[in-house]
Amino acid sequence: MNLTEVLAQEFGLKVEYSQNIINLLDEGCTIPFIARYRKEMHGTCDDQTLRAFADRLKYLRNLNEEKAKVEKTIKSYLQKYSDTIKLITEESAKTSNIQGAVAKDKLEERKSEVQQIRTNIENSVNTLIEMSSEETIKKEIEKEGLSAKYVDLYNELMIGNLSKTLAKEKETMSNTKDKIMELFDKLIATYDYLLEHKDSWDLENNQILFTNSTHLREYNKLVQELQTKARLLSLTR
Repeated sequence: MNLTEVLAQEFGLKVEYSQNIINLLDEGCTIPFIARYRKEMHGTCDDQTLRAFADRLKYLRNLNEEKAKVEKTIKSYLQKYSDTIKLITEESAKTSNIQGAVAKDKLEERKSEVQQIRTNIENSVNTLIEMSSEETIKKEIEKEGLSAKYVDLYNELMIGNLSKTLAKEKETMSNTKDKIMELFDKLIATYDYLLEHKDSWDLENNQILFTNSTHLREYNKLVQELQTKARLLSLTR
């Protein structure tokens, strides 16, 4: 917002006069002094007009400061979404890598760990999605201690530009969560397969070796599907 031009238009002044008045006020000049001794700089505005100008200038400057606070809070809040979902995605891809084979007696334990991680990540993403509501963001902004008179500003930023951003964020997070859950479900299915056919494989040099060729083919298929999902997930966001 160009305050000089806004005030010039509101008070019917030349832009030059508007800027002169702002400069004089910023220099600490009083209203009576400006009205009486600086007439050539403002086009002979009277005391009442200059006082109204000064009040309006103060209001608009405060408005700009409050708006900057709101915008900063919104950007910070949405950045937290982006950073968190990216971290969850990266950690999921790492955790879901089954290259490090597990001994038979540790499979159940590993499966339980993966199931718990899956639950934790799902809950975390669901929390972020819930946080992507206008009401939640408004509460966050209200922590900044802004005046109630800026409710209109809330509406402008929340219901206007932000609502579209939030909708996009929620959609992105929901899609990413679905991919993460698919990845974990495939990993758990792989562990289930190993548990179901644990009599047909052994672990040697950190490699799973099957004695049954059919089981080997099915296992390799699961591994390939898992690795493909992990690679696709790593490209998300």
